Amino acid sequence: MTTEEKSRRPKGITLRYLEKIIQEYHNDETLKVKDFEIKPSKGLAFHYGGLANKVYVTLHRDNVVMKTSLIVKEPFHDSEDGILQLENEMALYKKVLPILNNKVIEVKKGEKVCPNLIAINDTNDFIIMEDSSLYRYNFSNSKWKMDLSKMKVVVKQLAYLHSSSAVYENRNPGSLMEFHKNNHKHLDRFYEIVRKSLEKSFNNLPVINETVSNTDHFNCLVHGSVWEPNILFKLENSSNEDLKSVVFINYHYGFYGSPAIDLQKFIHSVISENSQEIEKELVEFYYYELNDMLQRMVYKNKIPSLEEFWSQYREYRIYGLQQILYINPFVISGKIQSLDLIKGFPSESLCDEVFKHEEVVEYLKQNLK
Repeated sequence: MTTEEKSRRPKGITLRYLEKIIQEYHNDETLKVKDFEIKPSKGLAFHYGGLANKVYVTLHRDNVVMKTSLIVKEPFHDSEDGILQLENEMALYKKVLPILNNKVIEVKKGEKVCPNLIAINDTNDFIIMEDSSLYRYNFSNSKWKMDLSKMKVVVKQLAYLHSSSAVYENRNPGSLMEFHKNNHKHLDRFYEIVRKSLEKSFNNLPVINETVSNTDHFNCLVHGSVWEPNILFKLENSSNEDLKSVVFINYHYGFYGSPAIDLQKFIHSVISENSQEIEKELVEFYYYELNDMLQRMVYKNKIPSLEEFWSQYREYRIYGLQQILYINPFVISGKIQSLDLIKGFPSESLCDEVFKHEEVVEYLKQNLK
């Protein structure tokens, strides 16, 4: 049996357990679970922080039958790194994320920064969340492009996440300090493999060393991996034209640090011909949304000026470079599925193929000027 097959029925998911947590979540003991089925969740969510499965549940109350669904997430492998990632996300859901959702909802009705938590089992083997597709949140698809207007919706939601967590830390000093950037060893290994192939084709590559750390900066909860596979999109209607809102999923890399990390990663994950103009507009749009939310939530520390924030943003340029050099080439070359780490690290020959791709070569030449 493969890892994916095993994941379809996480240990501990029983009819009785589901009935208990659903009753507790809805505060309704009359809800009874009649039947359920577990299937792998579909979408662009790669297996970095866990395997996501969807639980289809048939409920009944007073002879009325209802259908619902939940998302169950468990480690994608038994390594220390994989377990640490899920434990980190569980801790964030237990201690922080529901509070941040409530803070954002108080100021921005109908908005939130993550799916609601349903339950975490007693032995910390899995986490159960609401199925956001029930509220019209879904993964992106090939029918629409991540243009500037959609990117603004994403960075606005980032401003909500960052401001609410900064205020939370401000009022509860030290509460976010336990979340450190220490659970991505597999990505470090992936970057090493990709870098070797990259160096065969390109000279004088910029040095990427994640040593930037400044406690004097404006800091907050950082998602750590904001790009399309970790974003659920809610459209105004089925026309796929106007984006209404987003929520972020897969908080396994979440840690206390600079919001510039999320901005650098996300902005540079979107491949555009006029990237510099877009970057300037998005950073400033984000800043004013952040500033507004901090004031509304009565942030008591000093809010950085726009100039100070630009300086902080530039200091974390390495995170944008990681996206440009190590991730985007796989997107451009059509080899994005090779980044699904449940299948193992991409081979050297595959990486060599990616960096010989004509469009990748041109893209990197333009971005390494």
